[in-house]
Amino acid sequence: MEEIINSIYLYRPPETESITDTWVYYRIASVNAEEPAGTLGAPIQICRVSWPTFEDIPPATDTTGITGYEVAYEHMCKVLKGQLGIVHENSVLIGFLASN
Repeated sequence: MEEIINSIYLYRPPETESITDTWVYYRIASVNAEEPAGTLGAPIQICRVSWPTFEDIPPATDTTGITGYEVAYEHMCKVLKGQLGIVHENSVLIGFLASN
């Protein structure tokens, strides 16, 4: 089975940055669907995760459409903002997590 590397982020909403129960932890990973993970056309999966176990809080969302190098970041940011209310540019990368 292919190992997937998840990037784990922390988003602290600016207006409530000091209130820890408003913080959102989430993961981003290139997942294998019809295209091998990490290649042009492979979907990017976004999911909230719990703290401190980093277990998924359903639902996980797979991006659709174009996920090439030039547009993947922009597309991912739109999904995060639209579905989770997260501004990715204000998030902090806190680490990586390998999963099967």
